[in-house]
Amino acid sequence: MARPKQYALTLRILHWLMALGIIGLLTSGLMMTSGFFQGAFKFQVYGIHKATGILILLTLVLRVVIRLGSEIPQLPNTISPVEQRLAKLGHFTLYVLMFLSPFSGWVMSSAGGYGITIYGLFAWPFIPGVEGNKMLGSFAHEAHEILGEAFIIVITLHVLAVLKHYLLDRTNLLDRIWSIT
Repeated sequence: MARPKQYALTLRILHWLMALGIIGLLTSGLMMTSGFFQGAFKFQVYGIHKATGILILLTLVLRVVIRLGSEIPQLPNTISPVEQRLAKLGHFTLYVLMFLSPFSGWVMSSAGGYGITIYGLFAWPFIPGVEGNKMLGSFAHEAHEILGEAFIIVITLHVLAVLKHYLLDRTNLLDRIWSIT
């Protein structure tokens, strides 16, 4: 049986929803650390940022389960073996960052004793045994910032690779993840 030309529809939808969420989180994270937000609004933004991070983490679990049960489209033969390995490494790195970034935020909040409320609907649990661990909280804070910077770099490389293939090689990879048919 031939492999599909596109990712499963659920994976395409999750890809774009998560991309929007992650870009929003990275943007708000940069704005939060630059002091852009002030007063009570700052804490509302932090709450939305945390809730969205947890939502991304949960959505990632769903996405991985669906991806493991789905046929993945093969890259075109016009893409060199080196570029295919780089693409696999890039996708793997994105998945690692999609897990570690929100998880480090959760650790940071738990260690600091700061609760996470999911959009005012319910409280998200603390990670057991880490509350009050200042050293772990400090480590998680540093990791969260470094992971955010790494995320920006890897997403930029991901987009540039797609543009390179489209503009220079005349290979349209977007059809694999963009179309809703």
